[in-house]
Amino acid sequence: MCYHGYMPNSTISENEATGTTKQKYKEIKKAFSSPVVPIFFTYIAPFPDYFFYITDQITRNVGDARFQSLVSETGDSIRSIIRATMEPGEDYQAWIQKYSHAPSFYNFQTDNRYIFRMNVALTFIFIALRETVKGWAIAAKKLPSYHEQKTTSPSESPFKENSPLYEELVTGTDIILKTSTLAPSSANGIEVNLLREFLQVCQRDFTRHTKTEEFLIMRVGLEKLILSSLPLFPNLIFSPINVIINLAIKYPGFPNLLYLLSEEFPTLVMQRMIFSGYMLTP
Repeated sequence: MCYHGYMPNSTISENEATGTTKQKYKEIKKAFSSPVVPIFFTYIAPFPDYFFYITDQITRNVGDARFQSLVSETGDSIRSIIRATMEPGEDYQAWIQKYSHAPSFYNFQTDNRYIFRMNVALTFIFIALRETVKGWAIAAKKLPSYHEQKTTSPSESPFKENSPLYEELVTGTDIILKTSTLAPSSANGIEVNLLREFLQVCQRDFTRHTKTEEFLIMRVGLEKLILSSLPLFPNLIFSPINVIINLAIKYPGFPNLLYLLSEEFPTLVMQRMIFSGYMLTP
């Protein structure tokens, strides 16, 4: 049995999506102004009744000008805090110095700023969802199917640190490397291999910082900042445990959904937001 109910093929990619799921993916991309569906949603889509239910709430908020202003203002504060806490390493500074005068560098950083704002929005959404799902572990004890599934070591999680999936979720390569303007094909542009190189440089620095006390203090502070802003959402995010049970318990791997919403995604999306903020030059 897989970790916390993880099942083979437990995602629905954009290419695999059909019918209403495909339409909801389009709505998500439009709301986030994203060329691709953020990977987190492909893990919720296998629970269609809940996915359709929560997608409407998410897109209603993200598409609202008041939410966008909240993201922009909070993002400015978060970016300042990240830059003040995480000093760039020598490789990072050397890479920036080498390519900062390239004609395509402006577009590169413009796309980075867009990606950072989207990650701030995703952080707001998944922290809000976690808050609405609190108490699921207590409720889960009442679910017969929950006890029938084997609980294994967190080391078996597909999202464990340093795993390929963890790196993809935290670095945001699902967005970055699929955004064509970040990797123009012209000879003078920042080629894909250089973009991958920059990602690797940032990842090494990021890993170094995550082991420091300053990083942990900063992360806690950023989460408090996000939490304090949740009441400013223009529309309510309503996803209590009883609603999730009613809409998703009939699907395989239901405890997996609870775990994603309450544990994995809020943690991963915070890391992703900080990483994308670190990628931005001063």
